Amino acid sequence: NVTTGAVASLDLSYLSVSASSLPTSVRFLTALTSLRLNNNPSLSGTLPDEWSSLVALRTLLAGTMGATGTLPEPWSRLASLVSLNLAGNQLHSTIPAAWQAGMTAMADGSLVLTNNAAMCGSLPSPWALGGAPVAGSGTQLSN
Repeated sequence: NVTTGAVASLDLSYLSVSASSLPTSVRFLTALTSLRLNNNPSLSGTLPDEWSSLVALRTLLAGTMGATGTLPEPWSRLASLVSLNLAGNQLHSTIPAAWQAGMTAMADGSLVLTNNAAMCGSLPSPWALGGAPVAGSGTQLSN
């Protein structure tokens, strides 16, 4: 943002970024609307709860990384999020129930969780009926 000097977009996709944990310090970029980390298979670790402070975030692309663990329940605070891609990681969980109530923009958005073999459960019904959430190959989600 030119007016405030705040970072609105961060694109590190396809840069061969390597780290044993995802940076929690991203949480300080509170004006961030787009975070793209996809296709960095050596960027690994659990999805940080701290990223829930990115309340302006509309796009989070973090597919084909080395992300592990579960989907963070605190991300339910990401009410502006309309595009979330976590495909091709090593995630294992269900979609937290709090996400449906908190991630209100996702009802008209896109959720991609494919190729996370240990994902299971159901898509929240407003998401399955409203937008175009995607759950497919290697993911046991239903709508």
